[in-house]
Amino acid sequence: MNEIDKVLGQIKAAQQTLGINKLNKSPKVEGADFGSVLKHSVDGVNNAQKLAQKLAGDFEVGSNGVQLHDAMIASQKANITFQAMVQIRNRVVAAYQEIMNMNV
Repeated sequence: MNEIDKVLGQIKAAQQTLGINKLNKSPKVEGADFGSVLKHSVDGVNNAQKLAQKLAGDFEVGSNGVQLHDAMIASQKANITFQAMVQIRNRVVAAYQEIMNMNV
């Protein structure tokens, strides 16, 4: 019995350390939620694409201070961020599908 009490004490200590609520058995989450992180990431990709379009347009009309290499670098950055976002989306969808196919 002493070993069982010791293990139960360790479990209770771990629950308190993790902040697990006894009613719903889920840890308390601090900080940003998934939706706001996702929105921030999508906004970042959108801003990179808008900047690339603006620099490309400014270069085409011959605006002062806009160099070809600046427009090309901004375009490549926008492309890389978009491709990264697509890969993240694909991984999230695959994980969701895998979870949905699990037997309970």
